[in-house]
Amino acid sequence: MRKLCRVLFSRYMFCALAILLEIALMVTLFVDLANYSLLFIALALILSLFTILRIVNQNTNPEFRLTWIVVVMCVPYIGIFLYFTLSRRKLSRKDSEIMRVVMHRPGMIGESPVSLVAFSGRYPTYGGQVLSVIHDDPLARLCSATRSDYYTMGADMYCDMLRDIKAAESFIFLEYFIIEKGVMWDEILTVLREKVKCGVDVRVMYDDIGCMSTLPSHYDRTLQRYGIKCCRFASVTPKVTIANNNRDHRKILVVDGKISYTGGINLADEYIGERRRFGIWKDGGIRLEGEAVAVFTRMFLAAWELTTREHEDISRYLEVRHSVPSDGGYYLPFGTGPAPVYSEHGGKNALLNMINGSTRYLYVTTPYLIIDFDLTEALQCAARRGVDVRIITPGVPDKKIVNIMTKSSYYDLITAGVRIFEYTPGFLHMKSVVTDDGCAFVSTVNFDYRSLIHHFEDGVLIFGTDPVIKVRDGFLSTLAESREIDAKGARLRFSDKIIKSCIRLFAPLL
Repeated sequence: MRKLCRVLFSRYMFCALAILLEIALMVTLFVDLANYSLLFIALALILSLFTILRIVNQNTNPEFRLTWIVVVMCVPYIGIFLYFTLSRRKLSRKDSEIMRVVMHRPGMIGESPVSLVAFSGRYPTYGGQVLSVIHDDPLARLCSATRSDYYTMGADMYCDMLRDIKAAESFIFLEYFIIEKGVMWDEILTVLREKVKCGVDVRVMYDDIGCMSTLPSHYDRTLQRYGIKCCRFASVTPKVTIANNNRDHRKILVVDGKISYTGGINLADEYIGERRRFGIWKDGGIRLEGEAVAVFTRMFLAAWELTTREHEDISRYLEVRHSVPSDGGYYLPFGTGPAPVYSEHGGKNALLNMINGSTRYLYVTTPYLIIDFDLTEALQCAARRGVDVRIITPGVPDKKIVNIMTKSSYYDLITAGVRIFEYTPGFLHMKSVVTDDGCAFVSTVNFDYRSLIHHFEDGVLIFGTDPVIKVRDGFLSTLAESREIDAKGARLRFSDKIIKSCIRLFAPLL
C-alpha cells in the first residue's frame, strides 16, 4: 500500500497523466477535424499509406513491423505520431552528440588485451562470435588476465559485494535498474557514506522508472547530501518521447577499477532472500577481477556522462593496472542499447550466435520467455538438429500476465524438441546461457522484447573450460529443483489464450 501511495502522489503519476492528456487532446483534435473535412480523412489515408510503406521496408523483425502497421491503420494520425516518436531505437540528437564526444575520449575505446587471431586459432568455433560482439559494441574487448566467481544465489553474491565495497580505496561505481530501501541497501549505504568520508569517489546511478515505486521521487538529492554523487537515468518527462522507453536495465558494480559485478541482482531485499513474496528468489551473477573490469568501468562512465552532461577527465579511472593470474578463461564484457552507440541488437545477436553455434547442448535460465520469431526459430532448429536444449523459467511468477506470455511460448518449443522446466521453489530471476562446455553468457538480458530491443543492458561472454563449467553446474543444480513441462501441460486455458492473443500483438512495443 505504501508503494502504491508513493506512486499515486508522485511526479511519475503527474508525468503519466500529462502524457495521457497530451494523447487525449490529440485524439479530440483529430476526431473534430475529421467530422468537418473529407480532405482531412483523405490526407490521413495517404499519410498512413506512406508510413506503412516505410514500416514494411524497415530493417527489423516482422512482429515489430506488424504491430506498428496495426496501430497506424487503426488510429491514422495518432498512430503515425506515435510511430515516429516511439519506434526509433535511437538516442535524441543531443544525446547522440554527447555520446560521440564521449566515445572519442582518450582511452575510452582501448585495444583488446587478447589477439583475436590467437583466440580464433585456439577456439575456431567462437572466433566469429567475438567479432560479432565487437562489431555491435565499440567498448567490448576480449580479455584473458581475469578470474571470476559465479553465483547462483543472491545472498552469496551480496556477501562478496559488501566485502569488496568495504575494501574500496579509490572509487565505487554503482549502476542499477532497481534500488529499494531495506536490509541490503541500508547496509550498502552505510558503507558508502563511510567511504565518502575517507575520500573515496562514490557514484550511484539508478533508473528513474525502475525505482519509481521503491525510492522517494528525488532520492538522488538525499544521496548527494551524504556526499555521494548520484543521478537518475532518463528522468521521466511529462511528454511522449522515446527517452521514456529506453530504460537502464543494467546491474553494474565497479570497485577501484579492479573488481566488477553484474548479473540479475538488483539492490533490493528479495534478491538476497531477506524478503519473500514469490517463494525462494533464485538469482545469480558474476564477479570479475582483472582486465575485463576496464570494460565495465568504461560502460559506466559513458552512461554517467550521458545522464549528467558532466565533462571530466576520465583517464584516471581507465589507467588502473591490476594484474591477476588468468583462471584459464577468456572474457568478453559488452553492453547493448539504442543507436548510435549500439548500431545493432547486440544482446539478441549474441544469443542467436550461441544458439546457432551449439552442437551438443544449450542450457538457458530466464525469468521471462517472450521471444520473437528469430529466437523461436533458432531454438526450434537447434532442438531438431539434435542439440539438447533446456530452458528453466519461474515456477512462481512475479507478474501474472507476463507469465501467461511466457507460457504461451512453451507449446511451439516443446513440440519441436525443446525441454522446458519450471523452478518449483519460487521465482527464477537468473539470466544465463551455457553451451557445449565451451561458451557461457551471464548478463542482465531477459528473453523478452524490452531487453532485446529497448533497454540498456550488459553482460559477459565467457570462453574456456573452468569458468564455463561453473555456469553449467549452476544450471544443473537449478534443474534438480525444477519440474519438466510436457506438451499437455503447455496448453493454455481459453481465458489465457484470449489474454495472450491481445498482448502478443503489442508485445514488441511494451
